[in-house]
Amino acid sequence: MAIDEIKVYNGSCPEIRNEFINCDFENENCGFIPEDNKDVIWKRYMTNDVSEQYIYDASNYYNGHFVALDFGLVKNVIGKSLLYSPIMEPTETTCVSFAYYLKTDSSNTKLNIYASQANYFELIQSYSQNSYAEKWYKVYLEVQQEQKWNLVFEGEYNGTSSGILAVDDVTIYNGACKQYTRCDFEERCEWESVYGRGVSKQVNAFWKRMRGDDLYPKITDHTLNRVQGYVLALVNHEKRKSQNIKLNAMY
Repeated sequence: MAIDEIKVYNGSCPEIRNEFINCDFENENCGFIPEDNKDVIWKRYMTNDVSEQYIYDASNYYNGHFVALDFGLVKNVIGKSLLYSPIMEPTETTCVSFAYYLKTDSSNTKLNIYASQANYFELIQSYSQNSYAEKWYKVYLEVQQEQKWNLVFEGEYNGTSSGILAVDDVTIYNGACKQYTRCDFEERCEWESVYGRGVSKQVNAFWKRMRGDDLYPKITDHTLNRVQGYVLALVNHEKRKSQNIKLNAMY
């Protein structure tokens, strides 16, 4: 038995039928299309394919994927590069969430977020580099659109010659944003088994964070769809009568 991709929402859960896009870029671009640009364009990368060293994806997985502008592959560029989402239906309120990573040699590098209708671009939010912080930032935005529209990520740069601007874990759904705590077990997430903490010693199994290829039979995890991914597995060392095993979340 294994568990993966736990999400705990504030309030009620969003309706799955209202979900427009849910993309971690592990297997595809999810319909996102880059605008042609002679200098630098948005591409889907694996973490070890970019010029920036020791970067993980937004799920903290070293061999994960994301879309990015890699300025280490160009020299001293000035301009803008656009990435368009698929066309979405009008809604009274739409939640847009994503993670971004911005670390370059220029303080003029920005990530601009637009809602686009035909040739009209409405600026939703803009993000600048934050003191060369090497981390992913999670963003939640609420958008109102009366016509069909695209979400647009714009990388704006001026004299940038190294570093990276990346986007990952894009989710767009109809309704207000419902922030959540997520655990895909690629990192520990502070979950721990209560085995050995006042639980009867007759219990012969416990929950453990494990790689899919360490289980028998081997399994692929839900997050990465690979045997190298991690899940929360129920480990049973002895063939005894099954018992209820508890799991405790520490926050």
